[in-house]
Amino acid sequence: KEDARLVKPPAFNFEVNNSVAPITCHQFIEKERSEVDIVFLIDATKSMRFFVDAVRDCCTEIANQCHESFPGKTFRFGAVAYRDTIVSTLKKQHNPKHSKPIEEVEVCSLDENPEEIHLFFSKLETTGGGGDGPEDWVSGYDCLLHTIKWKPNAIKIVIHICDAEGHGKSFTACPKYEKLFYKIPRFNNSYSFEQNKAIYNEIQNDQDEQFKSLVKEAAERGLIFFCLNDHKKATYCFNQTRNLYLQCGGEKFVVKNQFRRYQNRNKDGNDDDSDEEEEKKEQGTNLINQIKEIAFSAIDISVAVSNAYTDSNNYEQKCIKQFIEDVNDLPKY
Repeated sequence: KEDARLVKPPAFNFEVNNSVAPITCHQFIEKERSEVDIVFLIDATKSMRFFVDAVRDCCTEIANQCHESFPGKTFRFGAVAYRDTIVSTLKKQHNPKHSKPIEEVEVCSLDENPEEIHLFFSKLETTGGGGDGPEDWVSGYDCLLHTIKWKPNAIKIVIHICDAEGHGKSFTACPKYEKLFYKIPRFNNSYSFEQNKAIYNEIQNDQDEQFKSLVKEAAERGLIFFCLNDHKKATYCFNQTRNLYLQCGGEKFVVKNQFRRYQNRNKDGNDDDSDEEEEKKEQGTNLINQIKEIAFSAIDISVAVSNAYTDSNNYEQKCIKQFIEDVNDLPKY
């Protein structure tokens, strides 16, 4: 009988496969900071009624989704509603009999109870606008930075929604095309065009310096911006703001251009659909979906550390790609 100690087993061939299968898991890993402050910065002039109503109708759902997706976080919600404070103020100064009031900024303080922001938007009136084109972004940013009480260690998210550019000679429009972007308002009917123009130029110069300082402060304080732009004329202003913010070390400034919702209108500017009520309903639903999409993406991107394959990151990349294309297309406007 053969000695078992001398028996050799058959040869065993084994190769180690060093390749790594693609990672398909899309689960989020939450950032360490447990507090999240979210502020809606919104243009509250007349043309923005649909947007205010849309935020009102979906803000509670957004809040509930935040708690469901990130149960370990504390969320607070607030709002800043700006108009054209600077132009309305100077109209009043140069003509005390001017009938329209100064367009004040309205603020909803940050609060964990989403009903507070819902109530704010339910009561908010869309009114005013200086009649010149741009609105007072300076007043909005100023309240955002100096009235809103952000928690120092919180993740700070701003959702900016507007359909008009801001004041400031470096921001309103490319100098070559600025006449297409605004008109000189009448601060007093007895003033000549040159007098009114001189006042307006002073606004543009003063707000230019103020806004640069505010954008720099926003970047330094860690505010993260996700913006919904409803008019192609505001694209230049968003691009100038975004560039300055990033140059100052800002973390993230995403702009979603969605003004193509107007492309179904005919050459006369009227909607092809003659049913006005149905068109309004459809527009309202579309705006709610747009606001929820940018809000959920902003929260996912800002609150979670995710891999490059998530829907939120894809949303961000699509926004950036489209925004760059629109910026390059600006001369055609």
